[in-house]
Amino acid sequence: MSQQLVSDSNHSIALSTAAPAPTLSRILGLVPTLPGESAEQYQASLDALLKELGAHSVLQVYLAEKIHDCLWWIRRFQEQKRATVIVRMAKLTWEGYCRNGNPDKTHIRNTLLANKVDKQTEEAIDGVDHTLESIR
Repeated sequence: MSQQLVSDSNHSIALSTAAPAPTLSRILGLVPTLPGESAEQYQASLDALLKELGAHSVLQVYLAEKIHDCLWWIRRFQEQKRATVIVRMAKLTWEGYCRNGNPDKTHIRNTLLANKVDKQTEEAIDGVDHTLESIR
């Protein structure tokens, strides 16, 4: 029985140092990113998750990749949700204030997306009787 424990522990040590199995995306040649997203960032975060979970078998790697895909989509959704709200905030500001030759909508949108509101954008938001909090 003690030999079995030793061999089992050696086997688990060997598994933990073995290279992970190839991911489904690599095998099938799938592109998991959308235009504008970094394939390198995707792969680095997938590799980090595989390492963290100690995924080595084909099933473990497959499940880890599916977990990663879900996390990637959640991150993507959060970014898109934020951008959608900000674009709408800029549009509300522009429609009410910028038509009269004041700052253009691109400047307002880019300032809000960068999360660095300048005096010009504050004045535009004030010009439509809003604050940053109320225009959200």
